[in-house]
Amino acid sequence: LDPALVALVFPKHMYFVASEHILRKGFGGWFLMHFLKPIIRMKGKVEVKTVAEILRTARAGHNICIFAEGARSFNGLTCNILPSTGKMVKRSGSALVTYRLEGGYFSQPRWSLSLRKGRIQGVVAGIYSAEELKAMTEEEVNALIVKDLHEDAYATQAKNPIPYKGKKLALGMESTLFTCPKCRQIDTLKSDDTSIFCNCGAHFTYTKYGDLLDKNGKKHSITEWDLWQQTALRQRYEDAKETSPENPLFSDQVTLYDIDENHQFRDTQKGTLTAYLDRIECCGQTFFYEEMLGLDIFSRNFIVMNYGQEAAHFEIKGDLMFCALKYLYLYKLVKGETL
Repeated sequence: LDPALVALVFPKHMYFVASEHILRKGFGGWFLMHFLKPIIRMKGKVEVKTVAEILRTARAGHNICIFAEGARSFNGLTCNILPSTGKMVKRSGSALVTYRLEGGYFSQPRWSLSLRKGRIQGVVAGIYSAEELKAMTEEEVNALIVKDLHEDAYATQAKNPIPYKGKKLALGMESTLFTCPKCRQIDTLKSDDTSIFCNCGAHFTYTKYGDLLDKNGKKHSITEWDLWQQTALRQRYEDAKETSPENPLFSDQVTLYDIDENHQFRDTQKGTLTAYLDRIECCGQTFFYEEMLGLDIFSRNFIVMNYGQEAAHFEIKGDLMFCALKYLYLYKLVKGETL
């Protein structure tokens, strides 16, 4: 819904940059392509042809909307924005409007299976003329974008608590929270309509304000839990390099899709996805991290991967509670990228 909410605010037509996944959305995808003509990008990598199309469109005098994070937040903090964003804005020669949506995280957390009724508001964070941007360096433009778009959902909520009401508020949370804070085991957490819990006795209740209440009624946030599990995974990764480099770190039952150059499914296999320190093995195939051109997540828990010299495109899908996030975090650890 984010593009629709943004489009309602600005009177002039905008070309949106969208993931190529919409090409496989049947009638909905056809409708969007036919009437809105979005600029398509392949998720999981930086595409030169997408950047070229953005620049051509901007220089032709059209407005373009880019969701600079390229992804919805799993933990309530703004996702990383690539340094190349500022470079692209400068090269376009255009003016820039930065626009921030607030409340979206709690109205539909990325891990959730349902919408919640609450408040979403948009904020024009900044308006910058082409002349102003021309006087800045690429790094300064990017820093400006990062500053204007930064959102800490829990910090905003703490200033003015707003209820986000709905059904099955906690269901699906284990697709983001994959490490138990009590026993520190991976993939032992389960969710139900109201809570997330582990066989070790850990139990947290999710409230309509987005808080996680432990058994003593103490408040916790998904942000703090996720930042903690990132640190725990990093330690697990470093320990494994020293003690058991050939042992798997975690695994799941999944379906592997091979996507052709026309964005259609070419082959489908079912099997096991297993993560190692130097590779993942999926449905009988081996993919080494060093040969991956990019790995990302689409929607709640679809892994998208571009692999090898020919940039073959694959997607990996588990069940509704599958946690793709741990695979993304491991990939970033191996690649030395910011989590």
